[in-house]
Amino acid sequence: MYDILPEDLLTVIRDRYVAGVADAEAEFGASSEDEDTVTGALGQAISSKGPQVFYHGAQTYVWQVSYKKIRGRGAGAPEKRLGADGIFQIRVSDAAGNTIRTKGLPFQCKKGWQGADPKLGRQAGNMVTEAGDGIVIDYTPEGYTACSAAQAVQAEGNRRSVDGMKPLGQMLGNDFLECRRGKVGLAYNPEQGAFGHVISTEVTALHRE
Repeated sequence: MYDILPEDLLTVIRDRYVAGVADAEAEFGASSEDEDTVTGALGQAISSKGPQVFYHGAQTYVWQVSYKKIRGRGAGAPEKRLGADGIFQIRVSDAAGNTIRTKGLPFQCKKGWQGADPKLGRQAGNMVTEAGDGIVIDYTPEGYTACSAAQAVQAEGNRRSVDGMKPLGQMLGNDFLECRRGKVGLAYNPEQGAFGHVISTEVTALHRE
């Protein structure tokens, strides 16, 4: 994203991600009924609660992080094919509404991931196959961490075999924003469904007179 957005703006967005994750972690006890509830609370915590304005030279940027729950789980849920509970996505557009770039990072969630979980290994494999990338998030009272879907596949879903779980805020604020994680062109499509939770960052570039 550094090739199309100023570093200072990306720092502001990174801070929103990190603070949002920290807020969600602090309220884990109030939302820990199940993974779906925890994910919803995480999306709400990361949300910027409305559009934000950022000035950079002659350019004005309007950015917003928002959360939407699209659909519940069921027998026909697209999660079965994609292996993803939701997606983190970012879309940059110009003043006319033309999309400059989109990028998405699918995620699968576990609450208290311990030991072997072959199903999770298969879900992670589906994310890699269908979307090209993804992460697995582990929610615990001690904090939220994540690994790449590829790592989960290599470990065959066994938490003990995953080397290098990262704090979720770091995964989003560094790896996702710096394009080490996520796939360019991937985004939620309302006509296809596919994701139950969408945490979306929208950035619009406006030219100041």
